[in-house]
Amino acid sequence: MNGYLALGLLGLSSPSQAFDTGHHSDLTRAALSEFQMNENAIQTAQVENWLVDYYTNQAGAGLSGDLEKLHFDNLTTTPKVRNYWGRLTVNTQRAVEAAAREGNSTRVVALIGMSLHAVQDFYTHSNWVETRPGFSGAYSTRTWFDFPPPDTATTLVTGAYPNQKPIRKTDHGGYGKSGMNHDSYVRDRWDDAYVYAYSASVQWVSAIRQWVSAIDPGVWASARGLTLTLANEKALQNDLRAAYRISEWIHLFGSEGHWKGNGSASVTDYGAFNASWTLFDSVFVEHFKNQKWHLSLTNNLTGETPPETPVPSIPSQPLRKKAIRVRTTLVEELPVGFFESKIDVAGRPDFFARVTIDGIPFIEAMQLDKSSITPDWLSIKFVDIGTSDVAIRYELFDEDSADEVCDINPARAKQALDFSLALGTGGRVSGDISGSVGKKITSEGATPDGSRARVKLLIDSRELMQ
Repeated sequence: MNGYLALGLLGLSSPSQAFDTGHHSDLTRAALSEFQMNENAIQTAQVENWLVDYYTNQAGAGLSGDLEKLHFDNLTTTPKVRNYWGRLTVNTQRAVEAAAREGNSTRVVALIGMSLHAVQDFYTHSNWVETRPGFSGAYSTRTWFDFPPPDTATTLVTGAYPNQKPIRKTDHGGYGKSGMNHDSYVRDRWDDAYVYAYSASVQWVSAIRQWVSAIDPGVWASARGLTLTLANEKALQNDLRAAYRISEWIHLFGSEGHWKGNGSASVTDYGAFNASWTLFDSVFVEHFKNQKWHLSLTNNLTGETPPETPVPSIPSQPLRKKAIRVRTTLVEELPVGFFESKIDVAGRPDFFARVTIDGIPFIEAMQLDKSSITPDWLSIKFVDIGTSDVAIRYELFDEDSADEVCDINPARAKQALDFSLALGTGGRVSGDISGSVGKKITSEGATPDGSRARVKLLIDSRELMQ
């Protein structure tokens, strides 16, 4: 074990389970975008959301005991679930109102990111998806805030974590078939949990906006258009990169990556990066380590007792949206001719994709050292009902020190795919690739271009229903 790796492992406990960090990041962006929050605000909330996971796993930092409470785990009855929701809501209202009185818009945004972690985790850590009626060909958005079940409905519970053997129905589970979680798109019905979490996140942020604005509307305006110093903007970008790389490469206690599923772990890359990143604490890290803003959220947050004060209601937020879905079903390296270059001259590719839908990029989970994969990659972007055409760009990469673009475009001298999805009757995909909505579309790089690969995609949309 090298010195960097040894330093990187100090103080780590077994990784907590939650919506994988990439999904948390995408959900947080989607929700905050509904309120026209600027990039500083969105990215700050994304980092604070991720740091809940990071410091839950850092036993030596002295934060894990409190942060373990922000994952909606170990609630074995519906009344305990209700108590948890009540405490979280009351605690969050008090925390953001106190920040508004202080005129601290940065704290408001940080608390949004931290509290959203718990809100989102409920839908991946519970059996909410399995106990709710659905819609054929559409996604339900009926959250706990809309239809909280009565305490007599004893079937609603959250998973037990850490896992205990033998596996029970309420165990959280991992990436295999056992357990309750919907943490990543490698798990059944992840997409249903993801859509519920998106709807609940929009409701949550709307409530926080009301609570803050009732104290001082100027603080909400400042939070929405958050300004940072140049030094803190640079630190924010560094923390965002850490959220991606540490999650992607983590290889501890059986973890093989937690960005969006498994298969991306690298013990050397993780150890070196984590050790380097932890040498200097950003202001966003200080919100946890020294200012301990999260404690205002976790007070008595166990589910054992209800709050002593009435729980504020979280109003419904009807979402007139469609979910645009880009699913990858196959990626494979193509054989090369005498004058063509391989994707990875030293071995097999480390494939990952960047799928940009309606201007928003989604980074799919890298799959280490495989020439052919049948991934679970699924990107979901929410667009307004009435949108006629959605622009999509699909880029495939081999991860290296300098990520190499793979050629998947059938035209010569082009590599990425640019196409659009028409949302009219029937729906069509047109552009660099073409085909019908809901039907597999195959594309591969043109010979004799180098670094050629083949992808199979399935593109469709589903309406969100209340």
